[in-house]
Amino acid sequence: MTTKPLADFNNAQMAIVYEAMQRYGERLTGADHALFKITLLKVINQENMVELDGMGMRQVNQALTARARLHFACDQSEAGKAKWRLVAGLAGLVLARMYQFQHKNNPLLKKEEAQTAATVHASVSNL
Repeated sequence: MTTKPLADFNNAQMAIVYEAMQRYGERLTGADHALFKITLLKVINQENMVELDGMGMRQVNQALTARARLHFACDQSEAGKAKWRLVAGLAGLVLARMYQFQHKNNPLLKKEEAQTAATVHASVSNL
């Protein structure tokens, strides 16, 4: 199960995602780096139409959050704060979409079906 969480991102927002993911990926090692590299290559090759699962969305969120923290720590000017708000907002948007995706596709949640005439009749006759 996958979704397209970056589908409505414009070119400028995608450039921020690319930069954040490339910088964040440089810090990772071992299996984390290998898994992150798969997601990074998907994002680079498929751009904003990339289909990601929950883990891929989490990785994009982590990269954007790390980039936002860097902007917040290094640049306290108004331009730096605006950049921080932009990157943090993108991270929050990806995180919200990940939560929606996971809630929608959670097999542990019971999906209530609409009652049909037969089930309504059966539940009324049991009273």
